[in-house]
Amino acid sequence: MFRFRKSAVVAVAALSATAVWVPPASAATAEQTAITGQTFWRGDQTAANKALVTYFYEQLFNQGNLSVIDAYVAPTYIQHNPFAPDGPEALRALITRQKQNNPQQHNTVSQVIADGDLVLVHSTSRPTPDALGTDVVDVFRVSKGKLVEHWDTFQPVSATPTKPFHKDPHAIVSKPMVVAQGELVAVRYHYQKNRADLGQAVVEIYRVRHGRIVQRWTVVQNVPPTSANSNTMF
Repeated sequence: MFRFRKSAVVAVAALSATAVWVPPASAATAEQTAITGQTFWRGDQTAANKALVTYFYEQLFNQGNLSVIDAYVAPTYIQHNPFAPDGPEALRALITRQKQNNPQQHNTVSQVIADGDLVLVHSTSRPTPDALGTDVVDVFRVSKGKLVEHWDTFQPVSATPTKPFHKDPHAIVSKPMVVAQGELVAVRYHYQKNRADLGQAVVEIYRVRHGRIVQRWTVVQNVPPTSANSNTMF
């Protein structure tokens, strides 16, 4: 079902308990679309999706530019964040509230991984420059130049070393989402100790070189008992 590099990392995940987009060389075959002063190329749709989400993320979360919601968020926007309802207006209200409460908030992006219609952004969000902040993984689904679906997972950064995330061999690992580009492979899944357990949303990002995993990041979030939407975190 997955390409080999993806399936290999998914198996490891189950058992182990600032990207720059360069346009295609030939501009003659690439369709251009100018949107709010930004040009995205449709000759390589994955690259176009990555460029769009990178621009959207910077403008919305760091610049507080709410106009990008009107330009790029679909009216039928599906939200998997349990603290936000569906739709662009709910997103507008969420960002407005965040900026009012923390006007200095800034998201420092570590990685952007694009794979077809999925774009994953791994960042650290800090309410003030000197705060430890929160590790955040956002995944957006893009269709026809619009953001149509969103998942996120976040975990506060600890001032002291924390125990690595270890899986119980009898736990249930389900609903995997894989986003891979180049040497980076991200796996997001639902982890439950048993069927009655609400469980956790887990994202593991691997750097793979020469057939070996050389680096790993993990973000883990508890699934809350209630949600502002009916989509689940997965």
